[in-house]
Amino acid sequence: MLIILTVILVLINFYIINSFGYFERRWIRLISIGCYVFVFFIFKGYKEKKIGIILLLLSTVDVLGLFYEYGLIDIIGPVVKLTAYLLIISEVIKKVKIKNINKPVTLFFIIVVLLNVLLVFQTVWATFLRMEDYAESVVYLFYGAVNVAACIVALNYNFIYGTRHSIYYLYLVFSLILSDASWFIGYYLNYTNAFYFDVLFYLLASCFLIIYALDTNKNEEVLLEE
Repeated sequence: MLIILTVILVLINFYIINSFGYFERRWIRLISIGCYVFVFFIFKGYKEKKIGIILLLLSTVDVLGLFYEYGLIDIIGPVVKLTAYLLIISEVIKKVKIKNINKPVTLFFIIVVLLNVLLVFQTVWATFLRMEDYAESVVYLFYGAVNVAACIVALNYNFIYGTRHSIYYLYLVFSLILSDASWFIGYYLNYTNAFYFDVLFYLLASCFLIIYALDTNKNEEVLLEE
């Protein structure tokens, strides 16, 4: 059901991006996250209170996005999104421990982390150079740092446990980060086509967030043997 919903929402969002302006894009994005919130509560996801709060924070960001160019909204929005990221990290941080991993996996881990660091900070720095508000610039630089931290936590979590639950978490984090990077490129660097990737990864992140919350194997995590 979630896959079908996601495909439908992606197609609708692509049509709106292609045919309408910023305001309509933001409304359909808000309606889309609203659909996921509805599904989350229909399937009794409210038992996962932290995930519910994350969904509501993401919804709040999209509500604020309707007025992004007004007053302090361009600072409040990223701060709310940062709060969502920090909650996502806190979801598994206690399970992430330093553990001896074989050299090939360690090398892969380092390469992926470095690529994400490069992607996030190159995008955020390019955005930083085009901003006139110092406070907004600082918020986005911190935003980039939290993105990298989330990436490291997600990779480490999946390497340690290697379960279906951990891979859902990894997909969630990577989709959210790629969505943000695409939005930065589209909005601040004026690459309109980047908005297609933004909404695609954003809807995938929302989908994986709910799948992660409703996954029945979440309590079956066992540390992988070296």
